[in-house]
Amino acid sequence: MVNFVWKQIQKFNTRDPAQDEEKDIFAEGSVSTKALLLDKGVLERFYDKRIHTTAHEYWRVQEFVEGFSDDLLEDFTSVCDRKADIAVQDCIGVGSVYEFWRTSKPLTCDLMVPFAPPKPYQFSAQLCGGTPAEHCWGRIKIERASENNSCLCGMANLGDDMVCLLHGQNEVAKISDALEDLLCSKHTPYLSKDRVIKWFQNGITKAWEKISHKYEFELTFRNLVSLKVRFRSGMTIIFNITPVIRFQDSNAYFVPQFTSNGDNSADTHWLLSFAVYEKHLLKSLAKSLPENPCHIRCLQIVSFLHKKQTDLTGRSPLSNYHLKTALLHLLLDKRPSEWSSDHLEQRVCDILEFIWKSLHKRELWHVLIGNSQVPKEIALLWIFADLL
Repeated sequence: MVNFVWKQIQKFNTRDPAQDEEKDIFAEGSVSTKALLLDKGVLERFYDKRIHTTAHEYWRVQEFVEGFSDDLLEDFTSVCDRKADIAVQDCIGVGSVYEFWRTSKPLTCDLMVPFAPPKPYQFSAQLCGGTPAEHCWGRIKIERASENNSCLCGMANLGDDMVCLLHGQNEVAKISDALEDLLCSKHTPYLSKDRVIKWFQNGITKAWEKISHKYEFELTFRNLVSLKVRFRSGMTIIFNITPVIRFQDSNAYFVPQFTSNGDNSADTHWLLSFAVYEKHLLKSLAKSLPENPCHIRCLQIVSFLHKKQTDLTGRSPLSNYHLKTALLHLLLDKRPSEWSSDHLEQRVCDILEFIWKSLHKRELWHVLIGNSQVPKEIALLWIFADLL
């Protein structure tokens, strides 16, 4: 990737020919990031010409996607299985568009849609594994609510001589059966990612059929959770809308990320996403930075170049999420003054070096889990903040 950075930046370089011998540093083979010399003016011109996206464009896409998603979700519950009576909540915007560093076009929004079962049922999450990395996934069980539930029928068996006027015994049994048939892995009380996604996609499809007459564009599913809007003008907008389950009273959410290892048990293994926390962390850290800081531009530059690299050489295990994690680690570690606009080239090199070292160590720690540098205002749940 460092080789590619140099080649792209050099296209914009206007140095004196006498300095061309510096290019020899970047011959074929491995290149240390310490040898990467970037000119601030060249880097800024490269950013302005190839990467820069205005805040207005981000806001415009966000506004459309959120308004359209609200319309879909408003009709979603009316077309879903009424026996299960699942509550769908307002969508939550996360990821690069909402953090203002997305570079690839068309801009792609990521929305999470929390959902919950009707009373007296609840989702109970069980974290799995024994290390910080393994604690990022878990299984989710449907069970009767505890004594904290406001309805007596959620506390105990009422017996044959007493019934709940809100939740009769037959009704509760029907709800339980409907939930398990609709959402759970076969013969288990645990949520199946495959069934949840199919339930959600089916509801979104029916909701679109109900409201499509109000819109003058085409909507298609790119995959199970990704939707593509194509306007008559040819302009397209893509957004991922994913059903998620909130973990306790935190801002961590279980998401149905699929695996390809052929393990049937993985269908009940849900990834725990900290995307909301990460969005809050990035916003919180930005408050202490100088005016017109360079941190977002740094991430955009590295992300843009990484995409160009993978376009040429194929998919890589290194993702934009890893690049963002590197940035967050550096934001926590460096003084705010070091992120002024005058330090753009140094900070780009710092991110590249951080990734370089992480790849050699084959280790990149999560920026939130067990990190004492995370500000208290992020309010990370203690089970993650203390997990070392």
